[in-house]
Amino acid sequence: MEYIWKHGIVGPTDWTLEGERPLKPEVLFVDLYNGERYRVLSVSIVDGRDVVQTWPCGQCEQGRLAEFREKYGYVETKESRPRKDLYFNFEPFEDAMADKTVTKTI
Repeated sequence: MEYIWKHGIVGPTDWTLEGERPLKPEVLFVDLYNGERYRVLSVSIVDGRDVVQTWPCGQCEQGRLAEFREKYGYVETKESRPRKDLYFNFEPFEDAMADKTVTKTI
């Protein structure tokens, strides 16, 4: 599924977010490039397009980020950038960094 991605209090952006499973509120994901964590606040349809609203959740702990990078074979390249390689967690928010996840490169 592809979504228009609104983050924080920013208005519409040209960011998109793509994943193999539908997103829903409380899903967390981590940017494997810089360790930023995001929380899905809402998913809606605007002008016929799916829109996901996220909020910042701080930085992923460096040791855990290293584990995610190793587990998913993430290697930083000259094409690497924020919001490109994401680690999704579909477990409840309280279990924010559980291993039952899906990863998708967008």
